[in-house]
Amino acid sequence: MKSQLHYNEQKYLLSKKAEILKQSIQELIDSFNEKTNSKLMITNYTDDGKIDVMVCINNQDFMNLTLEEE
Repeated sequence: MKSQLHYNEQKYLLSKKAEILKQSIQELIDSFNEKTNSKLMITNYTDDGKIDVMVCINNQDFMNLTLEEE
């Protein structure tokens, strides 16, 4: 019972960290997009802290990145 409670608490904290990270990255992306002809966008994010970001330059896929907390 105690380990399940600890697991649920850890999962909740990771979820909150992922949401904060997503918001911070989205603010950076919005700023970048306003100042350049390139486009960055978040394509996926998960509750375990991973965020997939796609970089587009001149409307072409340039690269896909996965960001995760260590």
